[in-house]
Amino acid sequence: GPAMNPNLRRRCRAAAVLVLASVMSACGGGGEFSLGGQGSASVSGTAATGRPIAGATVTLKDVAGRSATQTTRSDGSYSFDDVSGFVWPVVARVEGGTLACGSQAGCTPAPNTQRYVGVSLGSRATQNTLNLTPMSHAVVSSAARFDANGLFELPLGLLLINPLDLIDASVNVLDWLIRLDPEALL
Repeated sequence: GPAMNPNLRRRCRAAAVLVLASVMSACGGGGEFSLGGQGSASVSGTAATGRPIAGATVTLKDVAGRSATQTTRSDGSYSFDDVSGFVWPVVARVEGGTLACGSQAGCTPAPNTQRYVGVSLGSRATQNTLNLTPMSHAVVSSAARFDANGLFELPLGLLLINPLDLIDASVNVLDWLIRLDPEALL
């Protein structure tokens, strides 16, 4: 393809830092860390595609095989209030539900036919943020080097992913998005 304008590349790298911040929160950061595993821990986030995914099932799994499910609210948000028994890292997947409209005029709700996966590879904090989006799915798939649904099916695979690979994957996915639509971040 054509060479990318250096100014555009710099702007894209700056945008990558913003994406990185969201991916780092998906790595288990964001929130207070509980020392010695004391106290309760929660996982919460939003399932969205640019539109919230309402009434969908979110399943959370840990590497020890434990799982729990919740249903997303009308704004796509979900929360697991007590995951203190879960062993990190964890993986979550959203499926089903409806692509909601929120306040978008002229929008028609539609069934959600996709499944999106996200992971939290860092240390368990008391409040963990884990968003489930096409971007989180692409980043996890890139870091794992196979579709993220495979990690959801076999969570032990999480132990093979270096958290730094998620950062590289974020930059790679963002780079491809920019190549497909250079105006996306301007």
